[in-house]
Amino acid sequence: MGPLIISLVFWLIGIIVIVSHSILITLLKHKQKEFDERAEQKMFNDNSASIANSMGEQVLDLIPWGYIRLVTVIIGMIIIALGFVPLGFLDV
Repeated sequence: MGPLIISLVFWLIGIIVIVSHSILITLLKHKQKEFDERAEQKMFNDNSASIANSMGEQVLDLIPWGYIRLVTVIIGMIIIALGFVPLGFLDV
């Protein structure tokens, strides 16, 4: 029974990692909007802070979102595959 529970935990963690890319992308896009709002607010008061915030926004524009999804899917699939190892120790 123990190896089955361990396998299920690995599979659950793998699925969570695979699904986490959408949460991560949503959080990063929300941060990008915050950088944009801060840059607009500080545009006339503090020029250097406005430039720094707009640079942060531009860095987030350069992130290849497809690669983030690909990496999370590959890592999740590896974790799911590792979940099959404990099944070898299951007494039939």
